[in-house]
Amino acid sequence: MTVHGKLALLVLMLTACGPNDRGQPATSSAPATGTPSAPESLPMGGAKSVLSFFITGRGVGRGGDLGGLAGADAHCQALAKAEGSGDHTWRAYLSTTATATEAAVNARERIGKGPWYNAEGYRIATGLDQLHSGENRITKENGVTERLDPVNGVGDTPNMHDIL
Repeated sequence: MTVHGKLALLVLMLTACGPNDRGQPATSSAPATGTPSAPESLPMGGAKSVLSFFITGRGVGRGGDLGGLAGADAHCQALAKAEGSGDHTWRAYLSTTATATEAAVNARERIGKGPWYNAEGYRIATGLDQLHSGENRITKENGVTERLDPVNGVGDTPNMHDIL
């Protein structure tokens, strides 16, 4: 299975959401690494929520049909807003393939440069390179939904995500 095939399989099972720092799609010229000085965790509260990464707690109700990138982004935005974290512009971590009329979209280029924190303020990754490596800190314990609910993974019934 190709990398794109694995990504497609992952996307059908569950979507992760994260904000773009500027509220706009990132460009490929953005630095690939994050700020090494990003704190281990952040205190909760303040003018802007610290939540910047979550695994969706529920689907849109149409199976794998998320309504394209715009529909998936809107779903992430609605989930975050319901939990008081709608002050970011949220992006679904999804890619698309090129068509005859549109260029491919890479999920990595949609989510900003990091760092990313879960709803408890726990740092998941400092930057893109860490997020996309074995050095990310996404585990069953902290790879939670927008509501801080655990995501059923290997060994759970039902298994909602075979990677966790």
